[in-house]
Order: sequence, then C-alpha cells, then structure tokens
Amino acid sequence: MESELQKLFPQARTIRWDHETTRKKGAHQIILSHFAAHRADVLVGTQMLAKGLDLPFVTLVGVVLADVGLSLPDYRANERTFQVLTQVAGRAGRSPLGGEVVLQTFQPDHYVIQAASGHAYKAFFQQELKYRQKLAYPPYTRLVRLEYRNTDRTR
Repeated sequence: MESELQKLFPQARTIRWDHETTRKKGAHQIILSHFAAHRADVLVGTQMLAKGLDLPFVTLVGVVLADVGLSLPDYRANERTFQVLTQVAGRAGRSPLGGEVVLQTFQPDHYVIQAASGHAYKAFFQQELKYRQKLAYPPYTRLVRLEYRNTDRTR
C-alpha cells in the first residue's frame, strides 16, 4: 500500500504505522509526533490506528477491504466490523478542515457497511439483534466453548 501511494503521489511524505514499524519501544510515540508535526503527509496503517489516537489534522481516511471482517467465523464479526469502521471514521474530521472516509468493499449493500457509512448506530443495533435472535446467538442464548486436548497426537 505504501509503495503504491508513493507512486501515485511522489511528492507526498509517507509514514507507516503497523506491527513491523512499531516493534521498538517508543516507536508509536515517534510516529505520532512525526505525523502531528507535519513531517509526513500520508499515514498508512493497520487497525492499530482505529482506536484511541487523536490525529487532529487527518482529513481523509481510506479503508481497504472494509468488509473482510464480515467473513470471519465468529458471531460477533458484524459487530466488530461496525465498531472498527466507526472508530476509524472518527479519525477523520477532527479539525475545522472537516474530513472524509472512503471504504473499499465488495459488499456495499451489506447492512454493516451501510450503517457504518451512515453513522446509523441504532439501525445497526436493531438489525444485528434481529439476526442474533433468528440464529439463536447471544444475547438470546448462551454459548459454551468446549476444547479437548491430548498430548498424544493419535487420539
């Protein structure tokens, strides 16, 4: 992603925030301070950027494969995808400049994508509860996880 952006916008100063670039102690703060001090024009990152960061001059947030989480085999996948999308959208527009969010998705009509793009928390909540009730997922039932482990691989 970073290299493609550099090809498209060669004058833009790009910085990356992901597991690879934040391994060393203090790396998060260094990247954040570089971006806040306008030493970078574009910040490319993973889901790590979605939560709890105050990036006041972010005016555009792009999410690649925004719907990938919807395919996870977990009854909370829709909720988690909605949560991440709304959190990442909160990174844009915190300044007087305003902001935009662009989602790349193969499922633009999916209720999670529609609700997140419209900030429709109540609509998402109502639809999610309908699905969970229909499929007998929590909060309408309780799930138990059972695991069997044996050191003998033949068993």
